[in-house]
Amino acid sequence: MTDNAIEVVNLSKMFKLYPSQGKRLIDYASFGKKHLYQEFWALRDISLTVPKGTTFGILGQNGSGKSTLLSILAGVLEPTSGSFMVSGKVSAILELGAGFHPEFTGRTNTYMYGSIMGLSKEDITLRLPDIIHFSELGEFIDQPLRTYSSGMYARLAFSVAVNVDADILIVDEALSVGDALFQHRCFRKIHELKESGKTILYVGHDTEAVRSLCDHAMILDAGKMLQIGDSAKISNQYLAMISEREQKYYETNVIESGRTPDENWECTYNFIEHLSHAEKKMVHTSYIREMNIEIGSIPRKTIFAHPPSDIQYSVVIPSNSMLSFAIGIYPSAYDFIPDGVQFRIFIDKQEIFSRILEPKKNPSDRGWHNQLIDMSEYAGKKVKIRFNTEGSGQDISYCWGGWGWVRLFTIREGTTFDSPATSSNRLRTDSRITTAISTPLNDKSQNNCVITGNRKVIVEEVIFKKTDGSLCNNFISGEKIIIEVIIHALQTVNEPFYVGTIIFNKNTRIAGSNTHLHNCDIPQINSGEKYKITFSYQCILRHGLYSITAAIGIITGVTTFQVIEYFHRVSDKYFFQITQDDMCDGIVDLCDGVFVEPIDKL
Repeated sequence: MTDNAIEVVNLSKMFKLYPSQGKRLIDYASFGKKHLYQEFWALRDISLTVPKGTTFGILGQNGSGKSTLLSILAGVLEPTSGSFMVSGKVSAILELGAGFHPEFTGRTNTYMYGSIMGLSKEDITLRLPDIIHFSELGEFIDQPLRTYSSGMYARLAFSVAVNVDADILIVDEALSVGDALFQHRCFRKIHELKESGKTILYVGHDTEAVRSLCDHAMILDAGKMLQIGDSAKISNQYLAMISEREQKYYETNVIESGRTPDENWECTYNFIEHLSHAEKKMVHTSYIREMNIEIGSIPRKTIFAHPPSDIQYSVVIPSNSMLSFAIGIYPSAYDFIPDGVQFRIFIDKQEIFSRILEPKKNPSDRGWHNQLIDMSEYAGKKVKIRFNTEGSGQDISYCWGGWGWVRLFTIREGTTFDSPATSSNRLRTDSRITTAISTPLNDKSQNNCVITGNRKVIVEEVIFKKTDGSLCNNFISGEKIIIEVIIHALQTVNEPFYVGTIIFNKNTRIAGSNTHLHNCDIPQINSGEKYKITFSYQCILRHGLYSITAAIGIITGVTTFQVIEYFHRVSDKYFFQITQDDMCDGIVDLCDGVFVEPIDKL
């Protein structure tokens, strides 16, 4: 008998995407000979092994294939190619509502799910009080699921899944909709199941949860497995990947070129504000969406359209007007669309604009490209304006074309109209044109050390000291630990940025602090300058080895924080040890004393 709970060998899954139901019907009628669909490979050549009794984490962005992989392992989907083996009974918490009927009550759904898992009615009846108690649904257990909130769905799904004696528990991202208290209870239960020898497959975006829960983990991206290994190492690499992509997105979105209307023009029609009334053709209902992006810190409304797509408006064109818009491609798609994306505009079937952006072949095609079209020819007419997006790629899930700030403008009264094709005084070149910053770094300096960021300012050294100033990386519990972070500016930064440290014990985040929390961010720094930032930590840690993650970047927020740009982030490179402690239960010793005294009887 194998010692592995799950074995996956070269597993792939392909979905057929049709541009319309009619094309689907024609393709079915031709028994697939017409090939009217577009292939979407949700998974490609995935191989992994999960030993029995271990907890395995899967990290990846939305659309990376995580849920598809879990659905195959749970028996919901069949793979297109490859093979897999699951040894034991599987209990899966996939997307909300999976396996439940919305018209049935929570109680009825519990019996139905239990019977599917092979439990008798008597077994389910015995477990039902525990399920209701854990979920805290109370009298709502006898209400139809269609009346449940998403959080109540998650409560019922998890409570049932962990009470059916499965050998393998598969947990997707459904728990993210639960409240903080219920999530805490769920993670405690997962720890209990882990200690009892159950095999757990955990999927999500929370790297801290993967660090603390999982023995090993993998990164899925665009249906492919990028990395697999120790959960701490994989968590760091995932953060590095996200940081790099966020940096690329931030840098690319500030690139803007082309002409835009000046103050002599006024907007008469905003296409994005009327998106809900437009006629749309797309592969999936979510493949045309409105998003807000920032160009040079200025918010802009944008329509992102997944090719192939059409957006059509019926509009009356005013006199002396022009169409102003920008085209661009979502930065994460650059490396996945070698043939680029084609943007076309039609007015009553006549093509008035066509351009292909190929960011992989031509770096100048990155960013946003403003366009102006003279609409005088259509003045006073009601026309149909159609915005068409076409594209292909290795993974079309990344293939998003953007129509930015699409509007009709009319010349203000008292101002002479000149065509956009010839005017120089009515149009301006936007002054916020900038160039891309160097590609963010993602390297390993030693062992499992992971370093990320664009290196505008770097962590040059981290030094551990005692309160008397002596160098030390071996401390006794109860002492103060002085941590000095030396930073070095490789570029001039003219805006405030933070420096922070986080203490880890194995895979668990223990504590952290930064200059932003203490209102002492560095306001600006010139190239070549160095700073020393000193952190003083009260050491109430128990015996063990601890690592420091040091980070520099730009942060937003007051009570909650979001890093919008990493200059440098160094993980698992600097360590210190606690070699002596008093007896305590847990990771930190928060207890200041225990006193025993009798109480006189009344």
